[in-house]
Amino acid sequence: MPTPMVEMAQAIRAGSRFLVASHVSPDGDAVGAMAAVGHLLAALGKAFTLYNVSGLPRNLDWMNLPGPIETEMPAGHFDWIIALDCGDQRRGGRELEQAMASTP
Repeated sequence: MPTPMVEMAQAIRAGSRFLVASHVSPDGDAVGAMAAVGHLLAALGKAFTLYNVSGLPRNLDWMNLPGPIETEMPAGHFDWIIALDCGDQRRGGRELEQAMASTP
């Protein structure tokens, strides 16, 4: 039986469109995690959107992000939502919680 890490790698390889999100009012570790996953997806040639309802805090605008952080939930379907630094679905805000209800 594959380990959770192997399953996650298989899911990323199989997916083509990803939403990368973190908790409301993100701090440095949340934004850093979004940047790392975004850069990984970019290196794999995957389409992705960085999303946080609160946006990028001004004190973190120096971070090397692979794209802008969208503050409105993008339309359309995502193969996977990667929610980072969220111990609970509600930490990402209502829009993210609703999107997660219909996406793996």
